[in-house]
Amino acid sequence: MSRARRDRADALSQDAGRPGARASAGPPAEHAVQDLAHPGAQVRERGHPAGAGHRVEDHSLIHAAREGEILEHDLYCLPSPLPAFHSGRVALLGDAAHAMTPNLGQGACQAIEDAVVLAHVAGTASPVDLGPYTAARLARTTKIMRRSRTICRLTLWSNPLAVRARQAAMAFAGRLGDGNATRQFEDVFTWRPPAS
Repeated sequence: MSRARRDRADALSQDAGRPGARASAGPPAEHAVQDLAHPGAQVRERGHPAGAGHRVEDHSLIHAAREGEILEHDLYCLPSPLPAFHSGRVALLGDAAHAMTPNLGQGACQAIEDAVVLAHVAGTASPVDLGPYTAARLARTTKIMRRSRTICRLTLWSNPLAVRARQAAMAFAGRLGDGNATRQFEDVFTWRPPAS
């Protein structure tokens, strides 16, 4: 393994030891979430896993990965919600309508919900008016998009004091029990399809 690759693996592994951790493409100091509205532009949220307070003593898994088996993908998200998910008879759904950071694991879930609502709207009106589709989906997906982006920002903190405060708050929340954490996302998890 090259020295540069080993250094990169060491830096990434410092954060990879905690549950839910992820590593992003690019040198460790270049962690960024890309903004779809400005392709190629560097986004304000940057993090650096080094010094984040996480250490993995056994780097063997990262070092054992062969270069061709490492998948690197950029993250893209919309900086703000679209004004509508339709124009005339054309509807957007999923990431085309509301690309979000993966921090809530809701991207595909919201795309499925979009499809269900779109099928309901398309099946109830002739000619198809897509206004009710936007009305039904925009507020919900905007809230989830913003919440996911907020969590993303928290995960990118690199100041050691801020990281310790975040980790302490997460540990405290964990001690309050599973119900406390899930109650905060009840509006996300309790969606129901439109009545036929």
